[in-house]
Amino acid sequence: MPSNYKRDWAVEHPKSSKRERRGVTQVQETSLPTAATAATADTDEDADEDTAVMCTYDSNNHTTFFTQRVIPSVMSSYLRAGSQFVGTQVSKSQKHAVNVEIKYVDMANYFLCGYFRIQGLDGANTDLTTYFEGEIIGPKYSFYTRRPEWGAKEKTDLTHWGRFPPWRHIQKQAMDPDYVHEDFDKLDHIYMRWKECFLVPEEQTIQASYAGFYYICFNQVEGKINGLYYHDSAVKFQELSLSPVDGPLCFQSFEFA
Repeated sequence: MPSNYKRDWAVEHPKSSKRERRGVTQVQETSLPTAATAATADTDEDADEDTAVMCTYDSNNHTTFFTQRVIPSVMSSYLRAGSQFVGTQVSKSQKHAVNVEIKYVDMANYFLCGYFRIQGLDGANTDLTTYFEGEIIGPKYSFYTRRPEWGAKEKTDLTHWGRFPPWRHIQKQAMDPDYVHEDFDKLDHIYMRWKECFLVPEEQTIQASYAGFYYICFNQVEGKINGLYYHDSAVKFQELSLSPVDGPLCFQSFEFA
């Protein structure tokens, strides 16, 4: 607990016998002075106000409830650490089984990472597992890739995004190089780019390439993922189709206001 932590009791009751019958008291308490807080009392005064937590206590000094809304660290019920998705990646006449496990999601920094497992990509009936990192399209990342090392030009971006039907509703705005995709987490669909970084384990020797990346359209309502793999030397428009897997680490979240 930080030394400048302060609790502010926000419930006031009229001065009547009802207060005694309810057993509720009004208390105001601040952090105890320490050497650290004494030295920074002036500079931390404003910080105290920002870190105030609103709650009420009963007559036995037990917490009854918090009045301050708690912001969840993960916005989507499906896109969260531990979520798993299964499906296929289709390339011409070839179809490969795919399993994706999300290991970490940071909506505030528009980032996620996990493991991507695909079967038979190297021509054999074996699993190939890679670690990938994802950019979530929002205020930080544009619909334009803007990573020369990934090989995607602006026309490449627009062609791939345009194959996702939901994206066509925002196509006119998104084509603007200065467009900022605000409130992305409040929409039915979240757009991302997934880039495979290395093999797991790294010592493997394979005949297949994972040098490209995926354009991703994620349906927050149904938890389904549609993607398109891109690399300048790969078969065009390889389609990724995934559905969520229910399990002990994959569950919906609820927030009570």
